[in-house]
Amino acid sequence: MATEHEKNKKQLIEELQASEHFLACVFDTIQDGISVLDADLTVRSVNSTMKKWYEANLPLEGRKCYQCYHNKDVPCDPCPTIRCMQSGQTECEIVPGLPGSPAEWVELYSYPIKDSDSGRVTGVVEFVRDITERKQAEQERLAHLQFLKSLGKINRAIQSAGNIDQMMTDVLDTVLSIFDCDRAWLFYPCDPNAPSWRVPMERTKPQYPGAMALGVEITMQQDVAQVLRTVLKVSGPVKFGPESEYPLPAQAAERFTYQSQIAMALYPKLHQPWVFGLHQCSYPRVWTPEEERLFQAIGRRIADALTSLLIFRDLQQSEQRFRATFEQSIDAIVLVNPDTGQIEEFNDKACQNLDYTRQEFGKLKLSDIEAVESPEEIAKHMDKIAKQGMDIFETKHRTKSGEIRNVLISTKIISIRGRILLQGIFRDITDQKQAKEKLHEYQTKLKSMAATSLLNEERQRRRIAHGLHDNIGQKLAVAKLDLLSSIQDGTGTDTAESVKKVCSEIDTMIESVRSLTFELSNPVLSELGLEAAIERHLNREILDKHGIKFQLNKCRRLAQLDEDMSMCLFRSVRELLNNVIKHSNAKNVSVSLDKADGNITIRVNDDGVGFDPVMVTSKINAGSAFGLFSVREQLESFAGELKVESSPGHGSSFTITVPLEQRSK
Repeated sequence: MATEHEKNKKQLIEELQASEHFLACVFDTIQDGISVLDADLTVRSVNSTMKKWYEANLPLEGRKCYQCYHNKDVPCDPCPTIRCMQSGQTECEIVPGLPGSPAEWVELYSYPIKDSDSGRVTGVVEFVRDITERKQAEQERLAHLQFLKSLGKINRAIQSAGNIDQMMTDVLDTVLSIFDCDRAWLFYPCDPNAPSWRVPMERTKPQYPGAMALGVEITMQQDVAQVLRTVLKVSGPVKFGPESEYPLPAQAAERFTYQSQIAMALYPKLHQPWVFGLHQCSYPRVWTPEEERLFQAIGRRIADALTSLLIFRDLQQSEQRFRATFEQSIDAIVLVNPDTGQIEEFNDKACQNLDYTRQEFGKLKLSDIEAVESPEEIAKHMDKIAKQGMDIFETKHRTKSGEIRNVLISTKIISIRGRILLQGIFRDITDQKQAKEKLHEYQTKLKSMAATSLLNEERQRRRIAHGLHDNIGQKLAVAKLDLLSSIQDGTGTDTAESVKKVCSEIDTMIESVRSLTFELSNPVLSELGLEAAIERHLNREILDKHGIKFQLNKCRRLAQLDEDMSMCLFRSVRELLNNVIKHSNAKNVSVSLDKADGNITIRVNDDGVGFDPVMVTSKINAGSAFGLFSVREQLESFAGELKVESSPGHGSSFTITVPLEQRSK
């Protein structure tokens, strides 16, 4: 009897050891960190990933979590694990990692371990995901948005100026504001061999006037010449002063009282290079990488966080805890017989991802869901994995309905109860791939739109130059000849008539100049507002030039709008009216403005030939309808939208909706 009892006990021990070994194998294959805590926050067990991340504080077991993971003497606040023990529910928090650890930022999920009888929380399983790359990507994204916002301010300063001096003044004022520095300037020439230099344009804080205030050419000193050699040699911004490779030019820094400087060479198409620079006079400023990127470019966003694997819920009862973690994983997990390809174990996520029931999925082989490799190729691939021990690769899986999904697979050969199995962790990356494709498509559209914008700008310049040369220039020449003729003639009556004729020609030229000026920058918009600018455009461009009748329905409740929003809305309406002129063959057009529910709404309707809105919308999305694409992009910068309605033979309707928020004055 005792022998039988010992035999059963030995068998139970062996089964327990096999189960423990199985769990340990799975435990240590998780690429994310796993930490099991007692109710008093004492670390009971960790996997190899946690030991790698917190190597500096080994051993981890037996210590409080806040001591070994955060170098603290008291529990963290907030602490998701404490909340988990109090609520009995899963809790999550993003927390900083241990200084110097590879995991600088982690996403911490806390899962309660409950007593099966009483339901009391006896411990917590912490699932720790390294999101360092995601945090870095987010910081880069925010920096990129700030860069675009700053660049937008510069663009608006350039576009709103009436002349080059005003443009440069506005640009440098904007730069001064963006960087919150004491002085922004343009230096000429960027030639270390020049006898002297000057600052043709400069904007400063009142207490820090610079070289432009002197109003003279300044003799080239050796230290300034060395600065010029440096900026000509380096491609991009160069920092001078604190914590930088290059020292400040001593004489110039003392004379103009600045403590740090950043500068870069500019290469216009004419004449010599210039230098664009910033001074900080009030303190020894250290220019950050983000500030440097405003001079050059911003880096791309880093990919999303690492693949998460399994979530452990209970480690006391080996099989039960393994099954809970196995089933709660956010990724599909399967155990496959490497000889037959039969799927022997799997979690619910594996079924759900491919739309099978558990009963259906349990009958499948890898070849039944694989959409790329043939059964023979799968067998060869499993042989390769068996030799290498593991592999990570991308493939495609087929759902029950035949839909193809992109999958990232992490495989590893494991041994469970003496059996060799292939463990596969499947992550569906279809949405991620589609997002990358959409991002690439969107970037392509923007590049194409930028190229088209440059071409349109060049055509506008040529048209204005043509108007100045062929219209105004010729009229001035004729006026000059008429004046000379009247002077040489000497008779009073003829002279008076000639002067009247010249005055008439001058009036014509004034009107031409006014027309060109309005095309460059519409003063009505800034002086009288959006509705007045739209009304003037309808009168001059729609009715007078093209004979299209119009109706303008104004909004009496519309207050004075923010300048940027007014400019965006006017350009959008102008582009829509240009489409009416070019494509609709309309005889009548109406523009209505309204304010309701915190939004401003503008509708442009015509009675033209109409079009297929589905086809036009697809062209806008594809970036081929550049005018409407540009309108949509401008409106999105104000959280607005463009709605297109039409049908062949029944005219068209365009609706612009933009939230006013706090932009109205």
